[in-house]
Amino acid sequence: MRLPPLLWFLSLTSASPTLLSRRQQSPFLSTSQGFHIYVLPSPSPNGTPSEPLQLAGLHIGAAIERATLQPLSFTAPPSEYSLNITFYQNATYPDSAVARDVLPLGYPMSLYLNESHNNDDDNDMPILKEVEISVAGQTKGLEVRVVDGIPQVVYGAGAEGGGTGKWIACREEKGGYAAVKFGSWEGLEKTDMCEEVVLVAGCASLTRLPQGALGSHKFVVEVPCLEGLAE
Repeated sequence: MRLPPLLWFLSLTSASPTLLSRRQQSPFLSTSQGFHIYVLPSPSPNGTPSEPLQLAGLHIGAAIERATLQPLSFTAPPSEYSLNITFYQNATYPDSAVARDVLPLGYPMSLYLNESHNNDDDNDMPILKEVEISVAGQTKGLEVRVVDGIPQVVYGAGAEGGGTGKWIACREEKGGYAAVKFGSWEGLEKTDMCEEVVLVAGCASLTRLPQGALGSHKFVVEVPCLEGLAE
């Protein structure tokens, strides 16, 4: 079984416990309030080892970004991307949400599973939801949880619509980038354009908000994460 070339500019390592033994200094499980999100293919016995790639945001509108894979080459000006994003989890499941701060104003933008882009007149349930980083939208039920020994961002089974889909990365032909989505393979043709992925939490320092910030870290919780994942 070969790893589909969904990301035409890179090869990603398998997100399995073997990831921990493939590095000179193995990452180890720890906890942190801040974390980076790394996108890796779902476990594959023949996954090609390489460096994990961070989740990035591509600006698509006022205070809204599309979740993409951090590009090695930019199809849009680099200024249109948010890179090296530190996320955090607010509160606990089932009301938990994953967010980031926009500095220096210190207001939050949250991960949001947007159904509107995929609605079909003949089908009220979209096959895939666009993953966005948004000021206006927030999806509750997102949390970091250890699955098969790896801390992953999951959409909890108790949340509305949660637990019934998978994270999927798809190459966007028009934009030339890889967008992250959530949903079901049902009704989709599995091609080299899309591949199931997992979102792995790598430990990161959470920057303290400046005085007078529009947001708050009052309800931020410690989450499991991998220390040294990208080293």
